[in-house]
Amino acid sequence: MTPGGEFAQSLDACLRAAREFWKWLDSSADFVPLMHPPLDIVVYVPVAATASEASARARKIFEQAAFADLHLALARMPGHIVKNYYPALALDTDTVTCLRSCLMKPAHEAWIPEITRRLNDSA
Repeated sequence: MTPGGEFAQSLDACLRAAREFWKWLDSSADFVPLMHPPLDIVVYVPVAATASEASARARKIFEQAAFADLHLALARMPGHIVKNYYPALALDTDTVTCLRSCLMKPAHEAWIPEITRRLNDSA
């Protein structure tokens, strides 16, 4: 727990990975990232016309990614929060099922190109 120490460097690498992944999502035509990551967790939604369609796509991508050995999580978010980051999304449900990636290992920083490739293939 020393500033600049080994543990701090590991946390910094995780945060850099999360921010790099968020930037990739932000430039993607297939995903919309939600809040900029303050830690190593990134939440994002597949591009869709409606909340229900985005939720269905998220669940399908979640399943496909598992086959590609990319382990994501699903997070149910209130629709009004998602709409703050994705104004074009029509809210036909109260919640939106989003994808969530935890980049909690320093090695994830070097893996971002492979993670994004597998996510793209799963979408």
